[in-house]
Amino acid sequence: MNHQTTEQKIALIVGGTTGMGKASARALLERGVPVRIVGRNAERLSQAKAELSALGEVETITADLYRESDVAALIG
Repeated sequence: MNHQTTEQKIALIVGGTTGMGKASARALLERGVPVRIVGRNAERLSQAKAELSALGEVETITADLYRESDVAALIG
């Protein structure tokens, strides 16, 4: 079994403002993993960041993954 650590890793959560994405972000933050939440709605991103920031490092990225230019900007 491969036991990977989460040291110096950052999780990228697509759709992290609600539902399973937000729950995943919460679970990772509780384990000390910094997260980057991607979503289309800046207001919901801001709300999610405000709610989750008490658990750890949260950054938000406004992007629509149906737009090629947003995907290109996201992965640099």
